[in-house]
Amino acid sequence: MFAPFTYAARRTTLADQLSGLVVLLGNENAPMNYPANHYAFRQDGSFLYYSGLDAPGLALTLDADTGETTLYGREASMEDRVWDGDVPSVRERADSAAIEGTGPP
Repeated sequence: MFAPFTYAARRTTLADQLSGLVVLLGNENAPMNYPANHYAFRQDGSFLYYSGLDAPGLALTLDADTGETTLYGREASMEDRVWDGDVPSVRERADSAAIEGTGPP
């Protein structure tokens, strides 16, 4: 992952070329033969380029008119933490990519 200002600059460049609301959807886990058995996760390339975040279940909005960005995602539950260990919160992920706002999925 690059420094947060790198992703902020990429989003600014995108916003300068557009108007309105831009929605970038990240990928979800894809199950193989039953829901808990996933293929190796691979993030959507556009989402990764503009956010630098490589985790399932995230989405990003960019208001091209104001430059405001918001990251949407579900906070890890206790069950998630049992299986995956300690994972960053949505706010921590947003801070690592210089994203101002957060919200639920």
